[in-house]
Amino acid sequence: MGLKMELNKTRKYMNKHMNKIVAILAVVVIVVSFLFYHFYKTRIEKKRIALDSTQEVIESWELPSILDEISGIVWLKDGRIACIQDEVGIVFFYNLETKKLDGQVKFAGDGDYEGLALMGENMYVVRSDGEIFELLDFLGEEPVFNQYELPLSEKNNIETLLADQENNRLLLMAKDHEPFDNGGRGIYGYNLDTKTLQEKPVLLITATDADLQKTLKKIRPSDIAIHPKTKEIYVLQGTKPRILIVNSNGSVKKEYPLNNKVFYQPEGITFSPDGTLYISNEATGGVPSILKVELK
Repeated sequence: MGLKMELNKTRKYMNKHMNKIVAILAVVVIVVSFLFYHFYKTRIEKKRIALDSTQEVIESWELPSILDEISGIVWLKDGRIACIQDEVGIVFFYNLETKKLDGQVKFAGDGDYEGLALMGENMYVVRSDGEIFELLDFLGEEPVFNQYELPLSEKNNIETLLADQENNRLLLMAKDHEPFDNGGRGIYGYNLDTKTLQEKPVLLITATDADLQKTLKKIRPSDIAIHPKTKEIYVLQGTKPRILIVNSNGSVKKEYPLNNKVFYQPEGITFSPDGTLYISNEATGGVPSILKVELK
């Protein structure tokens, strides 16, 4: 009987202290978790503040659902923005003043249309497999549509298109596989006189900074635009959103990581004649939109 009582006392003692140990461990876990969360949150907030200090959205326009898949955009002479979306062969015209679509031109059937460029009175659209669609006198009563096949395919995944009016050509970059082996990331010219794609790049993009070199190897351009004042080329990436500013000699001048809470799926980029920057957002992670942006 005495042994049994001693065992019961021992068990009660152990249970009592075990409960204390468990309680202490629970407190330690809670404190450590809180400190870790606070540390992690602080780092994220500091990074967000750092990103926000380099970029500011001056104004934004929420787009109708027909543009959920908006991709390329280009500034028109009348102050509207032309938009393409990657499911239907229609160029839409968005009025920034009325905040409404006020026109469209159907040029082809359904397809993965990505890039958009303006050359005088003519519009050009690129499909992801590299096909180029020409809309002659696109705002006229009877526009003429042509289609040109390039030595590209879906594996190149072309999402960019840019007008080089001085040389009467279109510029493009591959999002994925480079079309020609030139030892780097190239911007290629499509000659509108000869209707040929030049194998030698107009620009071979380079970087001396080690971090920029890493970015350049992984960059997946969703659109490109040229600044009307500086003539620098802005390369926009949608996934892990960022902008690379490229000098006229091909060297990367600067990289701007974009805040993915604001630029959740940036797909198109264009400038107004005074150098104001506009970026389009797909509906992924929010509503489709056009943002007026200032980089600092």
